[in-house]
Amino acid sequence: LSLWECSTPRYGNAQAHFPSPERSCTFARSGRSLSVCLFRRRCRRPRRRRRRRRPECVHDCSTTASPRLLAQPIPSDPGFTRTRRAHLWQAEMSDSDEDAYVSYGERPEWDDVTPVPQAESTNPVVRIAYANQYVDTMNYFRAVYATGEKSARVLALTEEAISQNGANYTVWHQRWEVVLALGSDIATELSYVEAMALDNPKNYQVWNHMRLCTEQLGASAARRNLEYISLALGADSKNYHAWSHRQWVVRTFKLWVEDMEFTAAMIDADVRNNSAWNERFFCIAEGGG
Repeated sequence: LSLWECSTPRYGNAQAHFPSPERSCTFARSGRSLSVCLFRRRCRRPRRRRRRRRPECVHDCSTTASPRLLAQPIPSDPGFTRTRRAHLWQAEMSDSDEDAYVSYGERPEWDDVTPVPQAESTNPVVRIAYANQYVDTMNYFRAVYATGEKSARVLALTEEAISQNGANYTVWHQRWEVVLALGSDIATELSYVEAMALDNPKNYQVWNHMRLCTEQLGASAARRNLEYISLALGADSKNYHAWSHRQWVVRTFKLWVEDMEFTAAMIDADVRNNSAWNERFFCIAEGGG
């Protein structure tokens, strides 16, 4: 043990390291590591806290490089620090995306449309940092939505808007209105939404759009629906949206036998799958088992 010289204010003018006014400790250590004060009380040296600083971008901007960005596989380059290379990599990726995108103002077929920007307050508390492509697309979508235009170019516009934000229910609704107005092939539209359902399996708007298409096509699309629902449940066997849509298909087109067989297979694969047990109970209660 080592002894530290401890003193009270009456024994000297040593600088106090503790909040208590009666006792203070100076760091005149002698001996080894563990320390016991002369008053038989353990003294502890105040520990300095190290603050972890996130790496600041050194490329003359206010961007802070996130740990996720720094973890990206960037080619080694001894001339730059990892933070510097991460910044350049991010800039290169964003530049390539912007180069591939052609704004609607530069497309000749949209010359007759004046974009409508999103209404914002003069001094918003928190402004949403939308991507430039999304802002451009939605400005033109608001313009054609306000005029009620339903054309092939609007259909293509909704597809681009959905690819940027698949949960925009206003765009999905307008797309369906355009499909009906143009008399588009519903089977082709169903193929489109099926692909979207596999990419966005927990999106309300996707499954609702699939239901609208199926209602138009009738029983011919029922079993096709079940096949794609099975694919979605293969990725997530408890996907609420897929199970809900399956219940609608089974109830609407009376596919009780097929659903009983499907739930049996799902339960054999995972006996703890509550969603499959619930679907089986639904078949027995409403379809008579």
